[in-house]
Amino acid sequence: MDARALWPEANMTERNKSWVLHTLAAEITNSDYRRFCHASASLDQRVSLIETKSNCTLRVNIYGCKGDAFADDEVRRIAIRMRIVQ
Repeated sequence: MDARALWPEANMTERNKSWVLHTLAAEITNSDYRRFCHASASLDQRVSLIETKSNCTLRVNIYGCKGDAFADDEVRRIAIRMRIVQ
């Protein structure tokens, strides 16, 4: 799946200089990470992985306007989906 299908507004950075980067970090299992990346193969520029023995930290970068409801909602949606550890 193309990352633009998940976050179509992510490509707006050049057109709107007020857009900023939102970073989300989630602690998930390695198998969850593999499933997530398999379903979102184009996210390699947005997703980084820090592996441990049994878990990993998933970092998802989301571009959105500061205070923009899209970015805020997307962060919350992914946080819920990935069981975010604050």
